[in-house]
Amino acid sequence: MRSAGVKKGTIPPERKPRLDEELDSEDEDVIPGPDVEPEEDSRETTQEKRLRLAKLYLSEIEQQESERLDSGAVDRATVAQRLKENVLEQSGRLRRTVADNYSGADTPNIAILRCKQHKLAITCMALSPDDKFLYSGSKDCNIVQWCLTKKQKERCILAVGKRKTPGHNKSILCLAVSSDSRFLSILVTTYYSSLQVSGGEELLVHVWKADTLDHLHCFKGHKGPVTGLCFQRGSHTLFSSSRDRSVKIWNLDEMSYIETLQLCLWGSMKKKPLCVVPNAHGLSQDNGEPNWVCSIAAYVNTDLVASGSSDGHIRLWKCENGFKTLTPLFQVTVAGFVNALSFTSDGGHLVAGVGQEHRLGRWWRRPDARNSILIIPLMKT
Repeated sequence: MRSAGVKKGTIPPERKPRLDEELDSEDEDVIPGPDVEPEEDSRETTQEKRLRLAKLYLSEIEQQESERLDSGAVDRATVAQRLKENVLEQSGRLRRTVADNYSGADTPNIAILRCKQHKLAITCMALSPDDKFLYSGSKDCNIVQWCLTKKQKERCILAVGKRKTPGHNKSILCLAVSSDSRFLSILVTTYYSSLQVSGGEELLVHVWKADTLDHLHCFKGHKGPVTGLCFQRGSHTLFSSSRDRSVKIWNLDEMSYIETLQLCLWGSMKKKPLCVVPNAHGLSQDNGEPNWVCSIAAYVNTDLVASGSSDGHIRLWKCENGFKTLTPLFQVTVAGFVNALSFTSDGGHLVAGVGQEHRLGRWWRRPDARNSILIIPLMKT
């Protein structure tokens, strides 16, 4: 039976509890009494945060040194030496002598990387800080991303044709990768763009995402060819140098221009070099003139240096006498123009970009060479 006054199909109203009716404990609001202590404030102070991060940093160093030395425990002297080296490295004053540990190159195990996107000479290279990827540019106007662990091509940025996609229509001059190898790592390239502007061709600096090669931004401003790119270590601040005698600074976090620094030309007698090696790569068999040094690389914060030319050899040098003299160590036979060189972060390999022509012109040609990238293992004693 239905209650009186309630129509069919309607929901009866909820019954209100009586004043003397007991309520369940779940419905009651618990009000803390005076004897209940309030919860402690879980927020840490600035000093506590610094202490926690310092302990975490020390534990990471101990773990890294333990893995490097293959020992379970690491003494305080080892950790202190590592901390000292880190401070010197950040200030740019770290100098390690490692050249005497190298005895030569493992020639039979040299890996050769080639692809159809690099039919012309390799002009520049850039290694990611973790040595996982290598980026190479060529006169084909293409950029190729290589996986060094697999020794194969991963992705590429093709030259601009009739497509309206970001790319390049002139030779790639230089590459740079930011010091972090995370998602925000940036691959930067420069090229000439045939834009109708006053003064002729306008040079552009393009920014790409290093892992996926997605286009991020394009910088304009230089009035002449850009000759070099460099990231400030530990930041996304980019420096670009040009033949217009200026250095421009860019902020890649905000994709903005910061300022322009002017370059000045000084007389050669004002300062003199610490060391000069005349005819470092011998004389040319064609005209008897000294062979041009096409590329040079230094193992960061060490006394090991490598140089490349077109004489058929990559030469490795040792800095001696307080980094004031250069002494030959050994050489690696390579045919063609060695247009780019780079050491891996652990110093175990030397990567060379080789071409049949010089990276900046077509004055000579080495038909016996192959346009390729060489990954040269270095042997240690």
